[in-house]
Amino acid sequence: MNFARIRQLCDERGISITTLEQECGLKNGTVCKWKDDTKNPRVDSAKKVADYLKIAVDELLQGGDTT
Repeated sequence: MNFARIRQLCDERGISITTLEQECGLKNGTVCKWKDDTKNPRVDSAKKVADYLKIAVDELLQGGDTT
């Protein structure tokens, strides 16, 4: 999981990680747990975040541009 990329995209959109979690229907602190390489997101959670940020799930998980 590329937490730095999520943080960057949130910063570009002027939203906090907490707002992202709320908008995606995730529990508070869920996305921050993804910083730890041992904590992998559930597929449905990763999809919600990727859709909200308008990026591919692959880009969210790997951090690269897949287009």
